Amino acid sequence: MNRNEITKGIEHLAKNDPVLKPLTEKIPPFGYEERPHYAKDLITAIINQQLSIKAAWKIEQRFLEKFGDDPGLQLILDTPHDDIRALGLSNAKVRYVKEIASAFLKGDVHFHKFPDMTDDEIIRELVKIKGVGEWTAHMFLMFTLVRPNILPVGDLGIKRAVMVNYNLPEMPDTKKLIEISEKGNWAPYNTIACYYLWKSIDTPGAGSPIY
Repeated sequence: MNRNEITKGIEHLAKNDPVLKPLTEKIPPFGYEERPHYAKDLITAIINQQLSIKAAWKIEQRFLEKFGDDPGLQLILDTPHDDIRALGLSNAKVRYVKEIASAFLKGDVHFHKFPDMTDDEIIRELVKIKGVGEWTAHMFLMFTLVRPNILPVGDLGIKRAVMVNYNLPEMPDTKKLIEISEKGNWAPYNTIACYYLWKSIDTPGAGSPIY
């Protein structure tokens, strides 16, 4: 998304959803830009799974110190499992990180075609990699490729933010989350809507609890 499209998306959400309107006024604008380091971002997503932000950040920093800011994929494959495990990754995550490195080195993932592929095509491509599920693919589409219309129905942070902002008695399931998105007419800017909802529960003064 370029800046004009982002501005258009913010205006669209503010016009169509009265819950999102005040969030767009209090929270700094969506400002993500497409990133070229696909393998690194997938590995980072794996590291972040089911961890607090603080714990994940520490492990990620150790990982990048060992393998570089643009991690050497062959070096990852050549490094013994236990050496990566010692950085704080679980046994499963070590295997998944190596699977990602292998998939990119072998060309199992046609990442060079991503710019011309649809969201669903990219998801189908990514989930071929062991350890990469729909949630990881959604995060990749939102924050690496910056696709405008991604609704991460499996993300607990989004569910919590929707519960808080829409005054629900409990976190919504997938069906309820889609229903709220459709009622608020978020499409074709679900990604931007989710950005504001995420930020609403960790931004002081945004009118929601800080988690």
